[in-house]
Amino acid sequence: MSDVPASYDEYAETVADPRFTDWLRERSEPAWTDAITHRFTRDLGAGTLEEDAYATYLVQDYAFLEALVGAFGFAVGQAPGIEAKRPLIEFLETVTGEENDYFERSFDALGVPESRWTNPDPSPTAAALVDYESASGDDRG
Repeated sequence: MSDVPASYDEYAETVADPRFTDWLRERSEPAWTDAITHRFTRDLGAGTLEEDAYATYLVQDYAFLEALVGAFGFAVGQAPGIEAKRPLIEFLETVTGEENDYFERSFDALGVPESRWTNPDPSPTAAALVDYESASGDDRG
């Protein structure tokens, strides 16, 4: 495990100019470095990522979106009152509106056939995320 303190408050006591984002990054190592040095990330940042690679990424991300919406819908139903439900509903409004629109416009711009994004063959990672999000509230402890 990391030798970075488990809480931000503890971290802030050990550094001269504490920043929350620095603490998060340090706590997430080595996954942070793995993510920012991954070929996909490097190519995306350099503008050299092949369109099909990006289309594949979007298809996998979109496969997760429906399960995510279902999980948040469940959370809305379980939230204790309107005040607790409101931020969940606002999030759902974003992902079912603006974010969904982004996906559909991107698929169109990249020439991704509708059959590819409406009935994807999920990668093992996307399938695991969908399975997790599709689990009942009782399974989440």
